[in-house]
Parts: sequence; C-alpha cells; structure tokens
Amino acid sequence: MYNMRRGIAGEIVTVIGFVVLRAVCASASTLPPDPNNAALLYYQAILACPEADEATGDLLYNVLAGEEPNEAVREYVSDCRQAFRLVEAAGKIPACDWGIAYSLGDPFPTSLLIGLRRLATALSVQARILTSAGDHPAALARCVLMHHMARQVSQQGVTVEGIACGATQHVLGKMPLDVQTLAWLKSELASTTVTLPSLAEVVRIDLEQILQIARTNDKTLPWLRAELVKHADEEARPGLEKMTDDELIELARRPCTEFLDRAARIVDGNMPYRQAYEQLDELTKQNRRAQNLGTEV
Repeated sequence: MYNMRRGIAGEIVTVIGFVVLRAVCASASTLPPDPNNAALLYYQAILACPEADEATGDLLYNVLAGEEPNEAVREYVSDCRQAFRLVEAAGKIPACDWGIAYSLGDPFPTSLLIGLRRLATALSVQARILTSAGDHPAALARCVLMHHMARQVSQQGVTVEGIACGATQHVLGKMPLDVQTLAWLKSELASTTVTLPSLAEVVRIDLEQILQIARTNDKTLPWLRAELVKHADEEARPGLEKMTDDELIELARRPCTEFLDRAARIVDGNMPYRQAYEQLDELTKQNRRAQNLGTEV
C-alpha cells in the first residue's frame, strides 16, 4: 500500500513537472523581442543603479581619488549588478535614440546626465576593485564599456568619457606589461571614438549639473542662502530671504552664465594663444574683483 502511494505521488509530481515545463517553454517562445535601442536599456540601468547616500558617496569618490575600496564600497557595487548587466546589453546595440525632441528646443535632461554619471562612477569603482584583485582584463573591459557609453551619449558624453579615461589610466598604471591585452584595448578604443563638445559647452553642462544637484540637496540651498544673506547689504537681505529655491538657483546661474559667455567668445575668437590667455586671465581677475565687491560681472 505504501509503495503504491509512493508510485502515485511520483506520477503526480512527474505530470505536474511536465505541465510546468510546457508552460514555461510556451511562454518563452512568445516573449516580446528585446529592445533594439540602447537608450532604453540605459534608462533602465539608471533606474536600477542605487543612489548612494552621502557617506557612501564620499567613500566612492575617495576610491576614485586613490583610496582602497572598503566593505561599504564593495557592497554598493554589488548592489549595482543589475544596472551593470543592462549597460552590458546596451553596449551590444548600435542604435541609441534618447527620444528627446531637440527640434522643439528640448535639451538633453540634466537628470539623465546625473544618472549616467552615477552609472559611470559605479563602473569606475568596480574597475578599481577588479584591479585590486589583479583581474586587469576585466577591469579594462569595464573601462571600454564606459567609453562606449560615452560615445552613445554623443555630445553630452564628456563627463562619462572623463570618468572612463581616469579609470583606464588607473588600471594601466597598476597592471604589468601585457602586449596582448594592450593590443585588444587599442582595438576597442579605436572603435569607440567620442566626439567631444567645446570646452565652453563642457563647463556649461557641468554648471547645470551642479545647479541641479544643489536644487535637490537639502543642505546646499540653505547654505547658499545663508551665505548670500551674510554678505549682502542690509537693504538686500529681506529680498534674499524671501526668494524661492528656483529664484535662488537663477541668481547663482546668472553671473556664471555671463562669465562663460564672455570666456567662450575669447576662446572661439581667432586670436593667438598668448593673447587669448591674457584676456581670459584678465576676465578671471575681473570676476574675482566683482565677487569681492558683492556685484556681478
């Protein structure tokens, strides 16, 4: 009787397993196709990449500055596994359309640039962890992935490219001479050439990123408001105290933008290097004097 029950139970398990297997195979055959646009996967990767808290963020940048990664850093990078997997998949897709209506005047979103920088930072830290473990080929593969991501971000990829270059230099400085690996790296980098924007455009992008971070940081805007009030005339203080956050950000942006516009005209002008350098130096001095006087350039 016991053996019969065991036999029946075994048959039931077999039948159930067969039904489940057929269901899984049927659903797999009807899955929708994977994305054929790398940007869709980058968007998903940004969502999957956790935003580090302030303490962890400091640790990450310390690693980028040369410190060895500790357990908290390694745990954060481990939490980025899904984001890395999506970036790897994106790197295999040539097409990359971010879906931005440039013809309507829409810029590349600053929030998206911040997300891409977060991804690149996490990849760069992972490259350093792999380097510490002696796995230089894997570390360089992460660097190539960042270079490729920078190319797919096109004109806005300068920040990602800068992080990628820093990671590549770090790995190359730590690894022993390996002709085969260096030849592979040369070939990969040749296929991921990035067309970078002008220096003025780079600084403008960084300015907007800084202002966006300031807008979303609970400590930065109160500190900025307090500093402005402290150095303002008695008559101007009430107005500064009543300013909205957006008005405060605009107040901070205006002199920076005016300075960049004037600097860009010098850089883009057709003049000898020494003359351009002297004019930029004088512009910088004027800006500093204006700041000391509490006025705008």
